[in-house]
Amino acid sequence: MKKIIVILLLFYCMDKPCLEAQNNDTKALIATNISQMSTWNRYPAYSVYDSMMRNFANNYPHLCILDTIGYTTNNKLLLAVKISNNVNQTNNKPKFFYSSSMHGDELTGAIMLLRLADYLLSNYSDTQIANIINNVEVYICPFANPDGTYLPNDNDISAAQRYNARNYDLNRDFPATSSNNPNNLTLVEAETKAFILYAKAQRFDINANLHGGAEVCNYPFDDILPSGIESHADNQWFIETCQRFVDTLRHYDNSYFTYPYSSGYVLGADWYKISGSRQDYHTYFLRQREITLEVSTTKTPAASTLPSYWNKLYPSLLCLLEECLKGVNGVVTDCYTGEALDSVFIHINGHDRDNSEVFSKENGYFFRPLHNGTYNFTFSKYGYITKNVEITLSSDNIFHSDICLEPVSSLNETYKQINDLRIYPNPVSNYLNIKNIPNGHLIINDIMGRKMLQVQINNNETTIDVSHFANGIYTIKLISKDNQVISNNKFIKQ
Repeated sequence: MKKIIVILLLFYCMDKPCLEAQNNDTKALIATNISQMSTWNRYPAYSVYDSMMRNFANNYPHLCILDTIGYTTNNKLLLAVKISNNVNQTNNKPKFFYSSSMHGDELTGAIMLLRLADYLLSNYSDTQIANIINNVEVYICPFANPDGTYLPNDNDISAAQRYNARNYDLNRDFPATSSNNPNNLTLVEAETKAFILYAKAQRFDINANLHGGAEVCNYPFDDILPSGIESHADNQWFIETCQRFVDTLRHYDNSYFTYPYSSGYVLGADWYKISGSRQDYHTYFLRQREITLEVSTTKTPAASTLPSYWNKLYPSLLCLLEECLKGVNGVVTDCYTGEALDSVFIHINGHDRDNSEVFSKENGYFFRPLHNGTYNFTFSKYGYITKNVEITLSSDNIFHSDICLEPVSSLNETYKQINDLRIYPNPVSNYLNIKNIPNGHLIINDIMGRKMLQVQINNNETTIDVSHFANGIYTIKLISKDNQVISNNKFIKQ
């Protein structure tokens, strides 16, 4: 009976409220100045953490800016750094958001992310790091619940608690997938509201939230969806992403990430169901992709063990960032004006369900992480002609496909021009006149389909010398600006 009780208690402690004895050196090894963090075997006082985040931006202004997500219940800053090679610009890049310790006593991840920011910035000369920073916008928030961490004061974490200052579990506080009004934020905690508004504003693509109490990669969903399904349409991508994360870990420690699952990863609802997790909210309502990383069975391990956690974890943390270098991306524009199109609905036919589709962003950029395969994409926006594009992913690389959509009004004008199209004389001996031509280009092929001529059309009419053509039947194919065939015509050369 005692054995059963112990097993049940262990299960209950996984990412659940649980009293846990702190290691004796946790309180003693608090860094009260930045220099004491140089060996990464201490937990920082809140002021030291604040200074370190500001120093990242001050010391690497070409790569890093400091951002404020919001404020806690006790008015502590929720800080994040943005890292990118053109950090002050709006970029056509995927956005990755790392955060940790929304449960205030689960602190391994906080140190890992603080050190990750330092590692990325101080190793930009490294090829792997440069490739990440040049192609991904990286956002890092090490402490997502500083009120819970720094109890009873900013220089002490020995009494760190799971909950925020109002004793709410922030990972049960997000609107549940069953919510009929997920935009109503009047009842959520200050921290929850801040993270929701930040995620909406930044429109992240991939997120990872670090926790403690187990060692496992937990992927959506944590609850049953309104459709009655537990898994995401991109379930295979989530599995492969977790597998790559765990496989990288196993190069350094074969026993790491084996508790409570030997595989090292699990569908959230298959582990245990919860309602109101951030993972589910971001993935379902914001159409982002988020996983939860439980990185240490001890929620706040001995400070002296933190470097060993880093040595095992950091290659996998980099590997996870590199998920942004795979999949499909591009920019959606208006075919006629070239302007970027925001909020274009990007759907994969026969694949997407339960809000798994994505939208283009303000700069027209879109990114869709996917496992290898052939997909039929549909790009649609009110006032534009829907476009279907087949894309094949086969090498775990990024597939870039810029898309332009033709306005409905422009299409009507194009049809009018085509109906008014004049090709004369026909038959022709020397010069063929073409009037009322839509912008684009035309291709003339002989009866065998061989290309004889291709002409760019920027005016309403053109004259083509066909005197050197052999006698016979030829086709004129009109191609729109976005490479769509809009008309086929024939003429006779005599």
